Amino acid sequence: MSIWRYIFDHEFLQRLDIEDLRSKQTNLQVNAGVERRKLRLRITELEEELGEAAVILRAMKELMLEKELCSEAELEKKLSDLSEAIAAERKAASPDQTREKNLMRECTRCGRPMPRNRRECMYCGFVGEGAPVS
Repeated sequence: MSIWRYIFDHEFLQRLDIEDLRSKQTNLQVNAGVERRKLRLRITELEEELGEAAVILRAMKELMLEKELCSEAELEKKLSDLSEAIAAERKAASPDQTREKNLMRECTRCGRPMPRNRRECMYCGFVGEGAPVS
């Protein structure tokens, strides 16, 4: 085999590319596993903090009712009012979601959402126009 044939051996180059891609895939899988473990740990920490907060709130409610700082009906009314206020704030803050929805359309083949500026579906590869996401 001549040196030129060895240098331009497409099979050799393809094997190198395949090995490089396999190495990169392995690295990505390892990194994804590490990130997944970090996220699971953080979720566990947040669940524990939420449990502690729930216990504290329950204790505060019982203490308020025992000391007769307010009645249970007043407390329920205040919680209801706050819930409505929070819902109104979230609804007022949702134009970003509306804007994001307007940037999306639905693939006519698989039905999944896709950005309006893409011609090809990221999921099924279909090239064509899609319906707006409602």
